[in-house]
Amino acid sequence: MSSLEIAELTDKRHADVIRDIEKMMEDLKIDERKFASVYKAGNGEERKCYQLPRRECLILVSGYNIKLRALIIDRWEELEALPYARGDQFDRRPAYHELSDIGQSYDLYTPTEIGDMLPKAMGAVTVNNRFINLGLQTRTRDGRECLYWLTDAGKHYGRVTEVRVRKETGSLMHVIRWMEGVLRVL
Repeated sequence: MSSLEIAELTDKRHADVIRDIEKMMEDLKIDERKFASVYKAGNGEERKCYQLPRRECLILVSGYNIKLRALIIDRWEELEALPYARGDQFDRRPAYHELSDIGQSYDLYTPTEIGDMLPKAMGAVTVNNRFINLGLQTRTRDGRECLYWLTDAGKHYGRVTEVRVRKETGSLMHVIRWMEGVLRVL
């Protein structure tokens, strides 16, 4: 699982997750290069991230609170159970960063990652609002949760993936992941 996804699942800043990973690897005497990776920001700049296997990911989040640990463990169970079959609008393949370990790429990014790719970085909330204003997605609310839905125009730039567990209920919810081409319309 990528450090970017860990940050998104735990609602932590990516820089803080990187710091925690590096501290963990130092304490465990693991060469950080073993799991080091990079992703490209919108300005073409390469930024550091990590691709953690299950063991190191669970060690990392065991230092976080119980709810965050449960989210990460549930996510690993989902990853291991995914059929990687593609259906109508749902894409059950793993996210781009998870595929980089096996040399495949589907170039799908979270709103957080898209925001980081822009010349002037934006947070996920701002990126999602821009997508709504551009008519690429709509938003509904389910209690306190925001649910995003691709519009017909948005289907040219994004895919719906089943990859998240709702924090309150534990039920599976979808997440829209975007192709890099969406940067041209932002």
